[in-house]
Amino acid sequence: MELSLNDLNFCIRLLMDFPFASNEEDETMLDDFLMEHYKMPDEAWFTELSGEVDENGVEAQPWNGTTIKLKINGKVTFFVEYHPFETIYFFNDLYLGNTGGHYHLSLLTWNEFQQIVQGREKETLLFWLLLPLVIGSKTELPAITAEIERRLRELPFQEEHISILTKYLAAHLVFEEDEEQMFLEDPKKGTVCKRDNSERNPKQDTQNLINVNVAILSAMEK
Repeated sequence: MELSLNDLNFCIRLLMDFPFASNEEDETMLDDFLMEHYKMPDEAWFTELSGEVDENGVEAQPWNGTTIKLKINGKVTFFVEYHPFETIYFFNDLYLGNTGGHYHLSLLTWNEFQQIVQGREKETLLFWLLLPLVIGSKTELPAITAEIERRLRELPFQEEHISILTKYLAAHLVFEEDEEQMFLEDPKKGTVCKRDNSERNPKQDTQNLINVNVAILSAMEK
């Protein structure tokens, strides 16, 4: 399946991978806003992207959805798999997280994310694919907001919606209840994350957590 950032269907699908994107003032989620203001991709398009389901509504086996593959550097390739009910992320064959019912997304600091994305081939696409995995701090919120707004202007959304979409997306990265420091350094495991829905949470398997940290550091290399 050919996917392009000029295709509004694909851009809408990209924004559906931010399950924490909300507006507390009017108690709405980003998906609600998109469905209210845009024509959503039809079922055939979603099926071609994510793969089929069987007669019981369960993902068909073998899975026949779409994988996006982006080479970050000589050591790390980023894979994004679109499934009927979730998007799954990998560095090489190492699982990073997913957007499904038991989502795991809170993985990267804003600084790590920037170092991974900046200057890469297909930088804008990498930005949008990797952004769901990012946590920001309140002090970073102005910079996060500005960068998301700038990147949104590269996509075919209506101009009058850019600032609104930006606010929803920024809320996915920065939680009101978060502490200023959401990441800590463990002498044995490396960087760990305070959010439970993270492959870097200290409760995760130690070796897997170490592997994730090594993969992130490798992805940051130029």
